[in-house]
Amino acid sequence: MNRYEDIYQFWDRIKEANIPTGYYKTSSNVLKIRIHNFLFGNVMWYNVEATGQTQRRDHTLGKLVLFDIDGTLIRNTQAHKIAFSSGFKQVYGISASIDSINHHGLTDQQIIKEVLSKHGLKEKVIEEKIKECMEAMVNSFRGAIKTEEIYLLPGVKPLLETLHKMGLLLGLVTGNLQEIAEGKLRKASIYHYFKVGGFGSDAPQRATMLKIAIDRASKIIGKIQPQDVFLFGDTIYDVMAGKQVGVNTIAVATGSYSEEMLKDADIVVSSLEDTQSIVNIITRT
Repeated sequence: MNRYEDIYQFWDRIKEANIPTGYYKTSSNVLKIRIHNFLFGNVMWYNVEATGQTQRRDHTLGKLVLFDIDGTLIRNTQAHKIAFSSGFKQVYGISASIDSINHHGLTDQQIIKEVLSKHGLKEKVIEEKIKECMEAMVNSFRGAIKTEEIYLLPGVKPLLETLHKMGLLLGLVTGNLQEIAEGKLRKASIYHYFKVGGFGSDAPQRATMLKIAIDRASKIIGKIQPQDVFLFGDTIYDVMAGKQVGVNTIAVATGSYSEEMLKDADIVVSSLEDTQSIVNIITRT
């Protein structure tokens, strides 16, 4: 048994080192902490007991906070658009732009299918080469993103830092292909906050991506109840996916959809700038 004046002193040290963990409370002054040891491929459990007054942080235990990327965390990137056009041309021989459709909120796979369908390709032809198209997109993106600056939306960095320090598990649910999502957030210097995700390369439907993200998170912190999942997104598709899965939906009107258009969400905010209000949303449930 590891003994600390405050059990969360130990937890904070682990979090500062960015070590993948899961944890839950076993009594009023004991935490059971699971640490993933990638070097030896096993999982180690630590029981941590407080010898003094424990600071209460029970509201963070077992909660999962998920974010969309484009329009929620960052402004849209040209590199991603270029990647689509490159994939269309290289794999299908089609010169096309995603701006030929209303793509806001669609997953990358959905965008590929809709753009190419609009240009006359049959579904079977699209499906046969969609993996090759996605690979071409990733390769194109890696080159294009090098010269592009990524702009965080207002309030994003302070909010992520606050939630991270609270010990909350943060993740992504984004229509971006995983490598593209990672590239954007690494360039924006916020990728390290996120430990799990559901991506456009996992599935074409956003609700399925959300379920995948929750399943991956459960392997870190144990079984997660829908009421303990908070999904932040800027489109009606984020809200619809959250409703379908039964999680808390927080719509952020920093993308192409107005607060009025996002009114079906459980909560609508104008931006992520009011850190304390958002923390209150997560901790009061």
